[in-house]
Order: sequence, then structure tokens, then C-alpha cells
Amino acid sequence: MGYYTNGVASQIVSVPAATGNAAIDAVNINAALVSAGVGGTVIFPRNQTYIVGGKGAQVYTSIPPAIIDLNGSTIKVRSEVTAATTSAVVNSGATTIPLQTGQGALFQAGDSVAIFAATYAGVAFACNITVNSISADTLNVSAIAFNLGSTLASGSIVQHDNTCMYLQGSTSTLTGLPRTTVKNGIFDGNLTARLANGLRQSWSGNPLLHLIADSYQISDNIFKNGPCDGVLTAATPFLKASGNHLENVFGNGMHIGGHSNCIHESERHHGGQLFADSWQQYHIVAVHCAGRSNRAKRIT
Repeated sequence: MGYYTNGVASQIVSVPAATGNAAIDAVNINAALVSAGVGGTVIFPRNQTYIVGGKGAQVYTSIPPAIIDLNGSTIKVRSEVTAATTSAVVNSGATTIPLQTGQGALFQAGDSVAIFAATYAGVAFACNITVNSISADTLNVSAIAFNLGSTLASGSIVQHDNTCMYLQGSTSTLTGLPRTTVKNGIFDGNLTARLANGLRQSWSGNPLLHLIADSYQISDNIFKNGPCDGVLTAATPFLKASGNHLENVFGNGMHIGGHSNCIHESERHHGGQLFADSWQQYHIVAVHCAGRSNRAKRIT
């Protein structure tokens, strides 16, 4: 089939039916995103539940297609088991994370992880750490940059940096046209089950949908049960969010940073606030926030 999306030759790729197995579902979603490529369209089967997250099962692409239509389906993060360190990790360029005996098997190269103080209460933590390799029960990583604090003592919690979907686009100069649209989906962070397994909540590192660079539109989605932000975006020249519903989100409903042009309209936020920073232009139309204040500014 020959047609064009945003001026780019396009193809339609269907995601296989959900299996409920994170290792399979995540691989299938990733394969569809890569196959569609720039200008392509990814369509999920209707009303299915895909399980993602944990060892080797994180959904990520550096080549976001033009349209990702979840078609009423759910992407849900599984409840992974957490690990613990056997010695302190300090914010001085550390490149290893030593784990307790047998816990290296919970991870694999390419996973993104986070570390939290064992009694986390807004103190030291580090997120978005990529595992380069594993030696027995030691994770070998690039130099760790802490999000907050400077020392994580022995016994600190190590967990997967799980999102429902992470899209890493290329830097774009488009300011009035979304290059990738994400629509009609349910993004479920599975918060209650994950807390029971030792999950630490934070204001960074585990958004339900993570968008980096490029221009995006997110429409008619549900974001719920998130341990961090509902949506976290950065370094994108254009973002439009419309008709989304956010509830039971620990962090910000939508955390919007580093944008040139942003439009929000007809949004409903329950238990998650709308937060914007580092923007040049920002326009809000009919945003309803319940339970928390709306901290985004209106610029006309």
C-alpha cells in the first residue's frame, strides 16, 4: 500500500495479539515499532492487555513511527521483584552496582534501572541507568549521575526503570506539526501490585509514557496507577495533548519540559497535577484537575 504520512512514505504494521508474557509482548511491540519506522503506522488489536517491564522487556524505540494507535488496548507494567546492593554507591562516577547473591539474574544487558535508599523518603536516588553488562551479581553501568542526594548505602533498592512505552525521537525543528501521534491507549503502571513487591515511587524515572525529542501528539489515552509521572516529555519542539484522562498518578499528570510550543485541551487529571517547565509558548484549553493544583502557566 503506498501513501504518505507527514510527507513520508508510510506502511501499516499490526502488533501481534497479547500473550500476557512480558518477554514476548515487549519484543512484539518493539518489533512493530521498528518495522513501521519513520512515517509508518502501528496498530494494536482491539481491547487487549499487553504486559511489559522487567528483565529484557522494556518497550523502547529510537525511531518512532508517525502513528501508534493502541485501538483501546492496554500496556501494563508487570510487578517485578526488586534487588538490593551489598555496598554503598556514591555519586562520584561509580560504574558498578553490586547486588546480593543470585540477584544478577534479575537483569540483563540493555535494561534500564534505578537505585533508591532502602528507607526512601525523598532522599538519594538515581534513575535511567543503563546496564551495559553483568558480571555474576554486579551490574556494570556507565557513570551514575544521581537525581537527588550523593550516597546510597549498602542495602539500597535496585529496580527496573519501567515505563509502558519510551519513544526517543531525533531532534526536530518542526513546531506546528506532530511527527508521532500516540492515541486510543490505556497505560497502566500496576502501582498496587508493584508497591507490594518493594517498588519505590519517585518524581523521576518511571513515567507511564516517556517522550524525548521530536514532535508529538498524544490523544484520547488513559494514564493510570503510575509510580511517577503519567507523561514525561523533554526537548521536543512541539507537543499537543488532547482528550487524555489521568488518574492515580504519584507524580505529575503530565510533566512537560524543554518545549517550544505546547497545547493542552480537554484534559482530565485526577490525582495527578499538570506541570510545565522550560517552555517558550504554552496554551491550555479546558484542563480539569481534581485533587491537585494545576501548576502550568497559561501564555496567550
